[in-house]
Amino acid sequence: MGSWRWAATEISTDFANDTRIYLMRDREAGVYHRLGKWNGEAGEYERGDVFTPPKQGAFFPDKSQPEKNGFIFGVWHIVAACLIHVDGRYLLSAVDEGSYFVSELYSPANSIREAFALLKPREVRKAEVKGACVKRQGEWFFVASGISSHHELAQLLNLSRVKPTIESLPRRRDAENCHRCFVIEHGGELWARGTVRHQRELPRYTHGVQMSPAVNRNAFTYRGTREHAALKLGQEWHRVHRNTELGSWTTARTRWSRGGVD
Repeated sequence: MGSWRWAATEISTDFANDTRIYLMRDREAGVYHRLGKWNGEAGEYERGDVFTPPKQGAFFPDKSQPEKNGFIFGVWHIVAACLIHVDGRYLLSAVDEGSYFVSELYSPANSIREAFALLKPREVRKAEVKGACVKRQGEWFFVASGISSHHELAQLLNLSRVKPTIESLPRRRDAENCHRCFVIEHGGELWARGTVRHQRELPRYTHGVQMSPAVNRNAFTYRGTREHAALKLGQEWHRVHRNTELGSWTTARTRWSRGGVD
């Protein structure tokens, strides 16, 4: 797409301010608590309600505040988000698990909340209305099916049997990063189970020579990235859906790409 050019005929924005939530984190349990009232006699804050970290933002420890009684003090910071309308295109800019991104929406939006909702495929929205458990990692949504055995899934797909293998979910041909887990692809549908890991694909070498994928299916090695935490789906099969963005840009990839980011 080339570099960004802001010689636009129209620009309108919806803007969400930075969010800072002050917390204390239990080092051993990894549980976050909101800061409660200041206890003057003990010289410390009381432990407040449990805080469930959202997908957006990250925890930043307060280095000026020493650890006390096993608790680390800090702030959960969600960077400001904005919705931009430029030359007929709607762009959502925000942060996902500490990585900045810009996504082009397929349809107009009037607010940031509406823009995030538009990124969800219709099948995912319908599943949420029905009360299904929906999980997400990056651009991928995973809808719980209630099916745990290979036999049940084979019957649903009208197959004699299924052989799940650890594979990468579909990505651009030039993408190095991928989402890997136990995957079944059939009839244009994707099914996944196990732990979804966001990893970088790197070529293997033998005696200084790169191995050929056509000869050896283990021609690549995979290393975890810091962009997305591992997502545990367990033994239950999940129907997989990609978000609806027309294209996106992220700090993990320094260029614009049609069809999504890795």
